[in-house]
Amino acid sequence: MDATVTALQKEQLAQQVEQLKNQNSWSAWTNLATPLSILIGLSTVLGGVWRYLRDQQAEREKRYEAERQQRVDQQAEREKQVEERFQKVVEGLGSTSEASQVGAAILLRTFVREGKGYEQFYSQAFDLAVAHLRLRTINPKVPEPLTSLSQALVTVLKESYPLARDWLKEHPRYLDAARIQLDHAYLSSADLQRFWIPKASLRKATLRSTNLRKANLNGVNFSGANLCGANLAGADLYGANLCEADLNGADLTNVDLSTVKVWTNARLYNVKGVTQAQLEACKEKGAIIGHAIVSPSDSHDVEQVAVKAPTIPNTLASF
Repeated sequence: MDATVTALQKEQLAQQVEQLKNQNSWSAWTNLATPLSILIGLSTVLGGVWRYLRDQQAEREKRYEAERQQRVDQQAEREKQVEERFQKVVEGLGSTSEASQVGAAILLRTFVREGKGYEQFYSQAFDLAVAHLRLRTINPKVPEPLTSLSQALVTVLKESYPLARDWLKEHPRYLDAARIQLDHAYLSSADLQRFWIPKASLRKATLRSTNLRKANLNGVNFSGANLCGANLAGADLYGANLCEADLNGADLTNVDLSTVKVWTNARLYNVKGVTQAQLEACKEKGAIIGHAIVSPSDSHDVEQVAVKAPTIPNTLASF
């Protein structure tokens, strides 16, 4: 009997021990599962957030690319339209109708506006104006007034040159206006620095306060031109005709006046940057000398003289 009870007690004790072991194992697993569940939950949330942000970024990039492509397409369409407009202007200038030519020349000015994205047309507009002004028929003896077409083209020339020059920068000489016909042209206060116009005709042209600094004026006919206050510093006047030209107040600094072909009745009043010797040499060639502002290199006092040129017929000398 006692042995049986003892065996039962041992068995119960073993069962209790086993039960306690199971309880402890479950408790340990439960304690471990709680933070694991939290970590899994956090991972799920973070993964969802990451996928959301990734999808949003992809959507933004897709939208940005679509907008960029749209801008590219719009820009290409605008450029195409502008090119078509320019071609119509070119065709208009080639028309046999003077009215159509004048209208085209006026429209050409719309392509020489700074900040409008028309930089590619600056030099083309200049070249078109020059080409058509070269075709102008002139009277070799008497300068004739500009036609409406020529006036419009001169305006294009005046406005396009500084823009094209600054755009090209390294190659200003490629803006070639040699032998252009600009008789009676109004170019006052124009920025024509480094202008390349050898053998051009500017008889009776108005160039008051015009910037012709370092311009190539080789062989240019300035007969009767108004060059009052013009900046001719460093310009090449080799073979130029200044018969009856008015250079009152002009800047002739670093200009070799001895190379000018004709000085007859040219008015050199208050000119700047010349020596007294240079003035006297011009006077001997027929120039009228007034009050000069002599360059500092001439150390002696300036004579204030007013020498009348020999009386000659009041006609413009020809080349």
